[in-house]
Amino acid sequence: SSSDSHWWTSPFLVIAPMGLLCLIVPDVRGVFIETGQRWAYIFLVAFLVTFTLTPFVRRLGIKFGVMDIPTERRIHHIPTPRIGGAGVFIGFAIAVLGNWIIPNKSR
Repeated sequence: SSSDSHWWTSPFLVIAPMGLLCLIVPDVRGVFIETGQRWAYIFLVAFLVTFTLTPFVRRLGIKFGVMDIPTERRIHHIPTPRIGGAGVFIGFAIAVLGNWIIPNKSR
């Protein structure tokens, strides 16, 4: 479709990675940890990673034909990529690993 031809121009695909880059700055991470907002930090990182990766993973699904083709038993009417969960899993995995790696105190 015509909306797929310019999927990378979405402002969200610029804002989300920029937000992620801001979050990985040690001073910003330290503020979250020092104020007891560690879980908010982990959630934001997971959300932004997932939000950023999902369109790319969707495009890979289309490119490699990992599609769910509609039949009478399906609720969708057009072929739909089935690999979108990979972006969600990567966001979750980064959140879990980030929680494991980040020390309890910032310094």
